[in-house]
Order: sequence, then structure tokens, then C-alpha cells
Amino acid sequence: LENSLAPSGNRGIWVDDRSVMSNSGSVKTYTFEVEQASFSFKAVLTWSDERGSRLSSSQLVNDLDLEVEAPDGTLYLGNVFASGSSQVGGTRDTVNNLEVVLVDVASVGTWTVRVKDASHGGSRSQPFAIAISGNGVNDLRPDPTPVEASITTATPIPQVGESVLLSAHIENLGNVAVENVLVHFKVDDNLIDSSTINLNPAEISTVFWYWTPTNAGNVTVTIEVDPLGEIDEIRENNNIATKIVGVTTPGVRMSSSSSTIILLDSEQTATSWQVNITNTALIQTNASITANWVQRQSDGFSFSWYVGLSETGFILDGGQSALSNVTVIHPSPPDPGTYVISLTGIDNDNSINFPYEIMLEVPDLAKARVSFPPIVAVSPVLQTNFSVELFNEGNADIGYNLFLDSPTGWQAGFTDLGAQPGAPSASSGAIVRDGSLQVGISVSPPVSMVRAGSNLSLNLHIISQTENSESWTEVVNLRVGVYEDLEISLESTVGMLRPDSSVNLQFSVFNEGNSDLTLTPSIQLPGGWSVTSGMNTFSVDYGDGHNWLVGIVGNGQAVGGVMTLVLSSPTGEISWSTNLSVFSIADPQISFSSITYPDSSTYPQITEGGAHIPGELYYLTWEIENQGDGDWSPIVSLELPTGYNGSCDEVPKVDSGDTESLTCSVEIPVNAMPDMQPQIILTMNGGGLEISDTVSLLIAEVAAVTWSDELLPELETGTQHLVKLRIENTGNSMLSHVIAVDAPDGWEVIIDSGSTISLQAGQSASVRLFVTASTPGLEQCTVRLTNAEAVADSEYTFNLTATGEVKTIVGSSIGEVIMWSSLIIIIVGGILAIVLIMRKEKGGGKSYASGQVNTAQAYGASPLQSGQTVAHLPVQKQPVPQVAPSNISFNWAQRPQQHSSHPSPQSESSVTESLSTESTGTEPPIDEPSEVEETAPTPEPAEDAQSSEGDSKEKESVAVESTDDESTEDGVPEETQPEWPDLGDSDDPWA
Repeated sequence: LENSLAPSGNRGIWVDDRSVMSNSGSVKTYTFEVEQASFSFKAVLTWSDERGSRLSSSQLVNDLDLEVEAPDGTLYLGNVFASGSSQVGGTRDTVNNLEVVLVDVASVGTWTVRVKDASHGGSRSQPFAIAISGNGVNDLRPDPTPVEASITTATPIPQVGESVLLSAHIENLGNVAVENVLVHFKVDDNLIDSSTINLNPAEISTVFWYWTPTNAGNVTVTIEVDPLGEIDEIRENNNIATKIVGVTTPGVRMSSSSSTIILLDSEQTATSWQVNITNTALIQTNASITANWVQRQSDGFSFSWYVGLSETGFILDGGQSALSNVTVIHPSPPDPGTYVISLTGIDNDNSINFPYEIMLEVPDLAKARVSFPPIVAVSPVLQTNFSVELFNEGNADIGYNLFLDSPTGWQAGFTDLGAQPGAPSASSGAIVRDGSLQVGISVSPPVSMVRAGSNLSLNLHIISQTENSESWTEVVNLRVGVYEDLEISLESTVGMLRPDSSVNLQFSVFNEGNSDLTLTPSIQLPGGWSVTSGMNTFSVDYGDGHNWLVGIVGNGQAVGGVMTLVLSSPTGEISWSTNLSVFSIADPQISFSSITYPDSSTYPQITEGGAHIPGELYYLTWEIENQGDGDWSPIVSLELPTGYNGSCDEVPKVDSGDTESLTCSVEIPVNAMPDMQPQIILTMNGGGLEISDTVSLLIAEVAAVTWSDELLPELETGTQHLVKLRIENTGNSMLSHVIAVDAPDGWEVIIDSGSTISLQAGQSASVRLFVTASTPGLEQCTVRLTNAEAVADSEYTFNLTATGEVKTIVGSSIGEVIMWSSLIIIIVGGILAIVLIMRKEKGGGKSYASGQVNTAQAYGASPLQSGQTVAHLPVQKQPVPQVAPSNISFNWAQRPQQHSSHPSPQSESSVTESLSTESTGTEPPIDEPSEVEETAPTPEPAEDAQSSEGDSKEKESVAVESTDDESTEDGVPEETQPEWPDLGDSDDPWA
């Protein structure tokens, strides 16, 4: 227990569990002197919060915040941590009633700890406890100190010869009681009186003296604690507090019967006080009142509110008083808090000022506003859902109770706020200040049909959940919408028809909607039939009916099928169908039968087996049924989207009453975009008959990446090495993720130039890691894409070998290393670009027009052929980004993730090669070139290597290999060969 309360090694603990917070904006401040820089500094704040409401969206009723300010002004907020230590920045904790700040190594100087009442929603004061641990913090010594701001006189400006009561607070900032504390009261360094007090830890005691000023003017009042230095304190430099007090002879005084006014109306924009000014002298004087400023008491913030006085100048006899009305114009409402309005009464004849303050207390005030359409259309047959927006324009986070009054016969309720959907009452919960909430409302119609255009009123009542509740009522205007419904009947009897029949059909229609309708008939007939009469427009009133004749005739080859009558109104249409039976030669019907996926699985629905993968071949099967009396020999055509390939089997003859199958193959292009629904249309013609069917594919989204090793050097412990990996988007959609690296304990891995990577489909990029090993041996590192559960192979593990001794990594100035490395690469890249241009001009290689820039080549839009590389030269003096787009060809196939525990000879030797052999456009690794060249093994010559002359050209030139004639012979068209960008015009560091 002794070690816990009084730790050894100049490290102490300080506790305050007696303080309270009373209102929002209150602040309690503590200071500590750290004298040694090798200790941590820790502050812990906790409190027992009041019981909250289950309807509130905030967990805390009284929200306290912990702040720690370092000597250099760095600010730490409670519960903002990273790797176990407090971090600069972040946001305050609004959820927990325990907040901690931990600084691992505290700098020497004054550390300031603040406890803030950020939001005081409770009705009582909030006690709290705070504990401080660190150097210079001693819980076992007292620290009595006068509170400078507490020095007050009963009369703000006492007069000469007037006995004035003076008081001051003495506070024990330590955590040990102290007795017989001597306190001196001095005026202009003259000892007036003294007192002796006892103080418990964190106790504040008030001392009083009576003092009679003898001289007018400003005097210095001094309160000194322990003037003889008899007490062993935590700090000896906080024992004196002073205040300048003005002493006057005859002057004026100001007073008010209600110096403090509480604002209760959120709509109120002006508040008035009545103040008195009194001549304290016995002779007449000229007096005046001036308004000075308006400040918020909690933080001293000033406001430019208008302060007006009804009277400013007075002639007062001895002891006479006069009245003046003070009016303050303020927002509606102001922020919660206490506002101080400073006034000054002036004895003009004697040039004596009397400062006076009046107060405006502003509690949490509600102010609600609702936004909704001027007219809401409601259905006469179905439930209508709409929303209104409730704005909290009060001065704090405030909740509101909501109630609905429905129109007669209708039922209205809240869709998502009430105890159950459709309830007529609900609570909004706390809405943040100046925030809003979407309130869903449902309106259900009565059983009887309501005529279209009827106007209704829905009343929304809003009551604030503040201590002084306020209420508002908003009227939402409802208008019944148009509902069209017709009952259509065929009064005629139609039997089996001949292909050349002429028929009159008697129809009747009844208007079952809620509005008068003007209808225009149209008819859809099977092949060979035409309309002869009955297509004129007619009207049907609300609740009425209409009869009319429709004449149709066959052309001798008419077939049976569905006849559809469509009645169109200005706002919609209603259809009615029946079947015409006709003696016909053939009646083919087509229907989709099945789809066979690449894995030979077959499904009856087009997407039952899942979305369709680009680059794969699918087999679609239709069934053709002849429901007529004769055979049918059709010709088939398959309509495909651009880029798709397909063909169909030979079309069979379909006998009467038979069903035949037809299978067509469809190949989806590899570049098909995900989520597209391309249509496949099968059309069959024969004997004057045509049938068709349309199906829609669903293109699958392929999310996948592949990783490969570009540079895996052997590491030396304590030395930073460059490791390069390549990631390729082998899917068909863009990927954007943050890269994270899991490294061995003690190893340092830094992702170069940020950690976010974005790749288009088919694009690849180089991932550069700066690795510093702390221990020798073979270790595994894992690089992964975060939040990429749906991405195939989003995680990749590779081995690294380190040699040397165990070393402790203390960090390095990687920013300077990257900056200087990037600068060197830019200079070398510029030199190589000049050499390249000169050699291309002299060597007769493939040339391009001046200023031509192959931007697709620079950004990886054009794929590279086998064996082709591109040298990317940086053209801007800026740090090289973490990843560089590549021109690797897009491949749909998943490629295996390969890696080895030791770097390959090719990857080792590539470190010593010139920039001309690099294809990624990034700078060489940070390792010392001499060390790499000595340890790198000589690569074995490839079996298909070029001639020695070709090898030497490759090492000497930075020109793109695809410009050689040999590359053109490999099947790459000359016009698609990559072009060197014009470095002077490109803004892209990877161009």
C-alpha cells in the first residue's frame, strides 16, 4: 500500500475525489511541475453518472471530459489512444464515464490537467474523482495556496473611511491536511491583519478581514500563505495572490432588484432589466451609465449583442437614485449558460466609476421546426407513407414528444418512432442542436371510397422534453389522389373461329375508381386479325358504366391466341385479356428451358445458378411447342450484344402437337462489366409466323488479386531495406483498399508514401516496403488488403531472411531518407531521359511525333507483351508514391501466389542494374549499392536469352523493348507499341 500511494523514484500520485461539476461549461484546472523527463504522466477521471432515459440516444446524462496540456501546448484528450499511449488529436469521448490520458515520457515543465463539464443534462451537481501519477506529483505533501480570483470586497469600490469586509479563498491543492497555516493580509505591502487556518486535502477555506481604507486611488491587496516558509509544500511559488482595489471618495452606486433574469422563451430576442444609480455623496453630482460588454461567464467569450439604455445621464442630489431600463438584444435562443452584461455608473463630477454587472441565465431551451411538402397526396385504397423533417433549433440537444390527430375515418401513425408501427404517438429521442430527424408517417384510408381531390388535414403536435416544456402544432395538408379501377366484361359468346371470321364483340365497363374517366380503347390481337370498329374515345363517370361494340376480322391466315383490350386514360391504362380459338395450321410457342454453366450444372432459370462469369461459355436451351394442326419449319436467328459470340444448333421441324428443343451457345467477353444484364434474343420465323424470346444474363463481379515478389533482399539487422511486391487486380471491377502489414515482433515495416491502393480491372502496381529487422533468421511477413473479405487472395505471406546480431530499433528519419532518395532518383532519371533521347535520335530506333504522350502506356491501360518492360522516369521533384501503375496484361485466370524464403538471383541482381531495366518506375532500394553488389549472386543465363549484343543494348539503353523489330514480329502491331511520354508535358510522376 505504501508503494502504491507513495511510489519511489521521485514519482508520486495526486487524488481529488471531493470536487463537483454543476453546469455545462464548468472547468476544474490542476497544474503539476514535472522536473525530470524520464517519467510517464498519467491522469484518470471517473464519475458515477445519473440515471438516463431509455428514450435518449445519448448514454451519458452528465458528460465530463478530461484534457491534459503539455508544457509546449500539446493537447491530449481522454481515451484517444494508439499502441497503448495517448495521441494528439481525435475527438472527445461522449460514451464512457472513465477517461484516461497516458503520456509515456513527460517533458519537463508545467503540465495542466482540466476536467470539463461538456454537457450537463442532469438536475444535480456531478461529483467526480481524478487521480494524477507522475514526477513532481506528491500525494503526501500539502499545498495551501490563495485563490487569486476569489479576493473580493463587499463593496466593489470602497470609499475612504468606509469599513469594508474583504474575503479570500485558501485552497489546499495537496492531498495531506495542513494545520496552523498562517495567512497575511497586506495593503500596498503593509501588513493589515493575519489569520491562522487548518485545511484538509482539496479543502477551500474562506478568510475574512475588515479593512478601512485611508487613501483614495488604486491600492494593491495581497494575500500571502505561509509567509515564513514553515510548511513543506508541493510548490512554493503559489503562495501569494494580489488584487488591485480602487478606493474612492464620493461617487455613485448601482443596483437592481432583479440583477439576474432567467430566459424561458426560446423565441424571445430581447431581455430587459431595471437598474438604479445612486449618488453616494451628500452633495449634488452629474452621473451617467454606460454599457461595456457582454461575456459568457463559463469561458469569458465576448458577444457583440446590442445593449440599450433608456436613460444614460442624470443630475442626482446627495443620496438620490434614478432608474434606467437596460435592454439586451440576443439570438433566439442563445447558447445555454450565464451571460454577464457589464455596466458602469459614472460620477462625472468626481470622475469616479462604479462597475456593475447584470446576469442573463439561459437554460436548455427547445425550438422545433418541421419541414414537409405543402400538399401530401394520399391513396384512397392503400396505406400512404411519407416523412417530415423535424429540426431542433434550440440551444442544446433536445428530445420531443410527437402526437398525430388523424382526419375523420382515416388512421395516421408513426412508422418507426412509436412503440409499434402505426402508433399515433412517439418520441424523437435527443436531437443534436441544429440537427434534424426524418419522421416517417403512415396514413391509411377508410373502407369506403373517397373521391379524388378531397382535401384533408393531419395535425402534428410537438412537445419538448425540456424542464420548461414548449409545444408546437403543424397542420399537414392531405389530398386524396386519383385511383383508377375498371371492371371489364365481354358480353358476347365467342366460340372456335375461322381464320377469315368477322366478329362483333360486345363489351361493358364499370368505373370502380374515385374519379371520372375518359378512356381510349386499343386492342392487341393474334397474328392475322385486324380491328374494324369500336376504337373511339368515350367517358365513364365515377360510379357509372358503359357498353360498346368492337369489330374484328381475320385475313384467312389468322391464328388463335391472346386478345388484349387496353383502356387508356391520361394517367394510366387498364387491360383485359381473353383467348381467341382459331383453326390454324401451326401455332408455335417458345419458352426458355434451361441454362448449362461451364461446370456442366444445369438450371431451369437463367440466373438460378448464380451470376455469369466473363470469358466463359454457356449453353441456353429453349423448347418450341406446336399447338396448331400442321408442321412448322422455322429459321432461327440469335441477337447478341456487341462483343458476344454465339451460335445455335440446327433447327428441327416441329410437328403438330410436338415439342422440340433448341440449344444455343453464348460466350461472354472477358471485359464484360459487372452487374450488367445483357439481353439474348432468340427469334424464329416460318410460314408467316414469328416467335421470339428474350432472356437477360447477369454478369458476375469478380473481385480478385494476385501477388508476386519483385524484390526480397537478404536483410541485415538494424539496417533499413527495400522490399517490393507486385499486386494485380485480376477481377473485373475497381478495387480500393488500405494495405496493412503484419511483421515479426520487433521488426519495423514502413509502407512507402501512404497505404491506400486503388486498381482498375487488369491494373497492377508495385508495393514498396521499408523493412528493418531486429533479429536474425527466417521470418514471415504478411501483407493484406483491409476490409477485403470478398476479394480472393487479399492476403499474401512472404519470407524474409535477416543476418546479423539482435538489435533494438529506435526509429529513423524515414521521411528524410525517402526525400533524399527521391531527389537522387529524379536527378538520375533526368540524366537517363536525356541519354535516351540522344540515343534514340542517333540510333535509328522507332520515333514519335514531338510532344506525343502515350498516357495509356504510362498508367497501365495498354497491356505489355511477353518479355516487354517499360522504364518509368519520374519528372517531378516529389516523394515517389507507394504504388506504381503497371502495364501487365490483364488475365482472368487466378494465378498461384508464389514466394520463397530467399530472394531469387534475378531479384538480387536487379538491385545492381541501372534504371533502364526497371519496369515499375520506382527508385532503387535504400541498401548501400556496394553491399548489394558484393553479396548478390550472379544470375544464371536464361535458355532463350538474346545474343550478347542484344544484352548489352538492353543494359545501355532505357528505351522500351517493344520498339525493337523483334517485338513486332511476336505479334504486337506496330501502332500499339508503347511510346515514350514527353517528359516536359507530363504531370504524372509515373509517366
